[in-house]
Amino acid sequence: MKDPSRNGTVLDPPVTPRSGAPRGGDPEWNPQLAETLYASLSRWITLGNAELGAELEALEGPFGDSLYSEAIFVLSHLRLPPAEAKRCWREIHDLREEMRRKLDSFVDLRVALATYFLQVNQKLRNPKIIEMQLFERTRAFAYRDDLTGLYNHRFFEESLSQEILRAERSGLPVSLAILDVDDFKQINDALGHEGGNDVLASVAGLLTESSRGEDILARYGGEEFAVILPATRKTDAFDLAERMRAAIEMHGFDVRPGGDPLHLTASIGVATCPGDAAQASALVRCADRALYAAKAAGKNQVQLYGCSRRSFPRFHVNLEGSFRMVGDPSRAMRTLDVSDGGILFACDEDLPAGTLLEFGLDLPDGKGRIPGVGRVVYSVERENGTHEIAIRMVGIEPRDRQLLSRFVADLRPHEPGGAGRAD
Repeated sequence: MKDPSRNGTVLDPPVTPRSGAPRGGDPEWNPQLAETLYASLSRWITLGNAELGAELEALEGPFGDSLYSEAIFVLSHLRLPPAEAKRCWREIHDLREEMRRKLDSFVDLRVALATYFLQVNQKLRNPKIIEMQLFERTRAFAYRDDLTGLYNHRFFEESLSQEILRAERSGLPVSLAILDVDDFKQINDALGHEGGNDVLASVAGLLTESSRGEDILARYGGEEFAVILPATRKTDAFDLAERMRAAIEMHGFDVRPGGDPLHLTASIGVATCPGDAAQASALVRCADRALYAAKAAGKNQVQLYGCSRRSFPRFHVNLEGSFRMVGDPSRAMRTLDVSDGGILFACDEDLPAGTLLEFGLDLPDGKGRIPGVGRVVYSVERENGTHEIAIRMVGIEPRDRQLLSRFVADLRPHEPGGAGRAD
């Protein structure tokens, strides 16, 4: 066996994962957990049982028993069910402590693990020893895009399948945003492929800065990027996608030596599981169609898949109010439908998708006035020449949102006095 002071790890021959499915078919595989473990390995093997146990206990809260399954896989390439992995890890801990007492010296975690799976619980077949740093780099490269540093398409497929499984268990939605840099061919023609690559790397940085820690960003292919938004309903996904779109629009790309910064835009399509689709491939198709709609509507905007597919139930109710495009005079508004996340109203003119509106709604019986900001999602012409305008709320004070939510809740048909009807 290799000198335990060297930076190596024990491996069994690996099992290649199926594309588009969680590795080894394990529904508990968590990409954030895997990333955390690979980043921590070199330090963990230098810790004693007490220090290592404290760190694992802190991670067990957010990741559960999957922590032990992934830790054993990282160190040995053995894929065990979470409950069995936790039991084995405790036995490895006890064996390491026993070896330390008998040898009266520090025992490397990998030595205890290899001894356990070779002699106690004989699961390793034809074990190999390789350099830990090489192993970590190889694993990282397998899931990272060289140009942007984001996850690659393979990792995206595995993660999306995993997040959909998790959404099924938790009952929380998962949203997907697919982003395409507008007119990128012209950028490549003007700057060359090297300049185009610099633009894509900068876009990746802007997306990272605009995203949340739990979001999974990947280069989907070419000038397209994909963002998996766990536990995110469609309205919130729209807000996040809009933040990413605005970050790109406002940024000056310094890719022309001695010239002015380059200004770009991006179009984004958003779909949500399970409302739009219940399978990974279908969810991707929905987000792609929404992206195509954003392009067809003039680019530089966010489009949601399926205008009739809503994250919130809508209720038919007529409320008086007003609206105005930013900088324009105020005009009267009468709603057709309202929900916790949006408004449908009639208007004499067509308002382009993406238009920002300031609005105010007067609740009946003196319950108050709700001000806010919304963005036009779609406009549909009616037979009488007017247009139905749907807006998503992108800015509303928490107290006003609570007031609107209570009002909408009172409209639900199953509640006493509810007079509403869901679409």
